[in-house]
Amino acid sequence: YTIWNPITNQFTNSPPFGQPGSLLTDIFCAGHDFAPNGRLLVAGGHSTDTAGDGSPDINFYDFLTNQWTSYPNKMNTGRWYPTVTYNGSGEGVIVGGSITGSALNKISQVWEAGDTQSLRTLSNAVLGLPVNPYAWNFVAPSGRIFNSGPTQTTRALDTTGTGKWVTVSNSKFGNRFYGTSVM
Repeated sequence: YTIWNPITNQFTNSPPFGQPGSLLTDIFCAGHDFAPNGRLLVAGGHSTDTAGDGSPDINFYDFLTNQWTSYPNKMNTGRWYPTVTYNGSGEGVIVGGSITGSALNKISQVWEAGDTQSLRTLSNAVLGLPVNPYAWNFVAPSGRIFNSGPTQTTRALDTTGTGKWVTVSNSKFGNRFYGTSVM
């Protein structure tokens, strides 16, 4: 993986596979978002040679040290094409993704703020979101995660306790799998 510094226009390779600080997971089709401290949280990815088989790994990249930190097998099960969104409390909310080609991971999880090794399962937030494209998630002013698509139904995820999805509205346009969403 190559890191670009836009100020200096320099490119730096991250440590090669097998060396200390290198990435140990194939992060093709992983979900990712930047934590408030600037580290990149990468959830899931590709676990086998079969498309759709998700990895259960959590990885962080620290741009200051050019090092990866891996937490293998941390998620409840594999996730291929999950979406990661940091909420207003500094927690990384992980939703969706596929376990295998046709089996969706329907249980959302939260990488807890301030704890670099803990996931909380949102056992009441059960929802099978489609994969490819990623779910279109944003942080709402309430701190909930707003899911604007790509499905016809828009929802909000309350990440307190064991979690809960709430329907916000339904679009008259149906599923929008090849569209985009901006906040």
